[in-house]
Amino acid sequence: IRTQPSRLLLLFKMIYHVVAVSKNGVIGKNGQLPWHFPVDLKFFKNLTIGHTVIMGRKTFDGIGEPLPNRENIVISRHQRPETAGVKFVESVDQALERAQKGKIFIIGGASIYRATAHLIDGIYLTRIHEDYEGDAFYSGVPDGFSEVSREKLQDNPPIEVIFYQRQDQPLLKI
Repeated sequence: IRTQPSRLLLLFKMIYHVVAVSKNGVIGKNGQLPWHFPVDLKFFKNLTIGHTVIMGRKTFDGIGEPLPNRENIVISRHQRPETAGVKFVESVDQALERAQKGKIFIIGGASIYRATAHLIDGIYLTRIHEDYEGDAFYSGVPDGFSEVSREKLQDNPPIEVIFYQRQDQPLLKI
């Protein structure tokens, strides 16, 4: 699902991946996170509150409801009736065009991460230093990104958030 939204749109909106990844690259299993770490959920909530979150249908179904205090946009190949607190769209282009609230955070799943890798300005990658079984994987930090910061969230298992930024970052974005 490679996409090319309006160049003007991309000049002014900051777009990020927010992803939690195990040591072996797993991001999901059967439509769910294969772990539960309150410290990571708190980080995610504090980062995304007041902004737009874009996700695929499987991710939305796994969450089960709109995330409160955020603009929720769900990409689905099949039309779905509008639900309170959720905008359903059929493409990444439509999702980006309909995003109105603050920064844009792409929150999964694997195919949405792949489809938007060429559009993002940065990545908030929660690294869980432990292996997990799963069926969804993150394709990795794309070329052209550099680590900007690293914050430890907990010790056992070790979890840290690493922020990567595109090296050719334009200065016009907000």
